[in-house]
Amino acid sequence: PEANPRAALAVELSWAAMIRAGTPVLPQLRGGELIIVPAARLRELREREDIGWQQILSQLASFEPAGVLTDDRGVEPPPGLIFLTSDEPLTDDIEARLNREIIERRGDLYALGSELARELSAASIRGVDLESLLEIAAQIGEIAIALVAASGAVIARSRADLLPEGLPLDPDRPGIPFFHAGYEWVSHPVRSLGLPEGVFLVGGIEPEAPADRARLVLEQTAE
Repeated sequence: PEANPRAALAVELSWAAMIRAGTPVLPQLRGGELIIVPAARLRELREREDIGWQQILSQLASFEPAGVLTDDRGVEPPPGLIFLTSDEPLTDDIEARLNREIIERRGDLYALGSELARELSAASIRGVDLESLLEIAAQIGEIAIALVAASGAVIARSRADLLPEGLPLDPDRPGIPFFHAGYEWVSHPVRSLGLPEGVFLVGGIEPEAPADRARLVLEQTAE
């Protein structure tokens, strides 16, 4: 309850994996998976004598999954694991459906990154100025972009009417959405010999919109 939900959900997701009824209970994990635990499967596991639910949770935490998805509202989320609760019953095909969504989303991001890299390279060859470069990235990424000092002062921006002065930047939490002046913002540090320490690219997105596009655009533009 004390956590910022948007910060909790900013973890990287690799895959969706359903917990098993047989042995081993856990699928092969490499980290970053969304573990699916239907209520019916959870009841089966709790009835087994050879392994306890708390033991399973302890094993899960050691693999550092992105989170755990369940439709059992009686589950008490343990410290260190992000629990998501589905309002609808989890069906047998949920693992396949989620992984299809992940593949499609990853493909969209790959296409966006390829287009952005191509356009930024062409703009650099043409020798455009900084604000024109930000405008190109903003149009492709469909976000507002500004180059901001650690103090919150704006160095350059993609639109003249974009005025994110006084952004409450947190250098320790880049990429975590925060609300300011009607937008949610994500940031990415810019490390360059020609700039002072503590300069960030920030991208404005609509409140509650997915932040992954903005993070990708800011990272590539910063490079």
